[in-house]
Formats: sequence, structure tokens, C-alpha cells
Amino acid sequence: MLYFMVKESGNFFIGFLKFVLAIFFIGAVAYGGYIYGQMTLQQNLIEVEFPIKQVFDFDLSQNVSIPINTSVSFPIDESFVVSESVPINAIVPIDEIVSVPISLPTGVVVVDVPIKKNISISTSFGINKTIKIKKDILISVDRDVPFLIEKTITIPLDTIIKANIPVPEWMKKG
Repeated sequence: MLYFMVKESGNFFIGFLKFVLAIFFIGAVAYGGYIYGQMTLQQNLIEVEFPIKQVFDFDLSQNVSIPINTSVSFPIDESFVVSESVPINAIVPIDEIVSVPISLPTGVVVVDVPIKKNISISTSFGINKTIKIKKDILISVDRDVPFLIEKTITIPLDTIIKANIPVPEWMKKG
């Protein structure tokens, strides 16, 4: 288009100026149409506001189970003193026949002697001892540990939503 304007006028500057003015004119008409459309559109719209005031509670409570599989070492290093008297009370029965050889001038004679007796034993003995225990005891733990996580999240919403709603044809002034 620029080539034809320059060719017609014979002067490049005049042709370029016509081209710029044509572009400006087209832009001005387009912008005016845009403004007119916006004004018409705004005349046919109702601006509304919707207040929203709400509190949302979200319950996030849940049961959780954590598996535990480990060994725990318990060291023991203790001394115990044992000081006790142990009584012994018993009756020991003896019912036996004992063969006793007796030497006589005529020879050896074996004589059976019956022994029947209950022997009573009554005594005690003392224990006085320090016992030292030094040991690591390893206890295995293999179980699930359940617990409840109680959590509620509260989100308050207090806002206004604005919107432009087109006016229905039956409501327009005519």
C-alpha cells in the first residue's frame, strides 16, 4: 500500500504522511467503536455484589499406627547382699542289720546286730554373701503402636464477590 501511495503522489514524504494518517484514522475509528461497545455493554449490565461469610471446618483426625521393630538394651550392674540363717530340722531313721565279725579263740564268728534308731538333727548354718550381677539384657520389641491424631482446621471466609450480570431483554427500557 505504501508503494502505491508514493507512486501516486510522486513525493515519498507526502505518500508516507498519507499512509500514517490512514493508519491513525483506522485506529481512531476502531478505538471509538471499542469505547462505544463498552458503554453500551455497561448500560446493559447490572453490577451485583454477593457477600459470603462462612466458616469451614475440616476434620483431619485419623488413626495412625507406627510399626516398631527394634531391640532395647537394659544394662544391669547391681550388688545384692544375702545374709540369712538356714535352719535344718530333720529326723534320719536308721533300720539296718550290721554283720560284725568277732574274733574268738576258737575262730571268727560273724554276729548280725540289728540297729534301729531315729537320729534327730536340729542345726542351722549362716549365709553371708555379696552377689554382684552385671549383665546387659536385650529385649526385643516388635509391635504396632496405634494412636489418634485429632486435628480440625477452621478456615473463615469473609469476602464479597462482585459480578456484572447482563440485563434481560424484558427489563430494558425501550
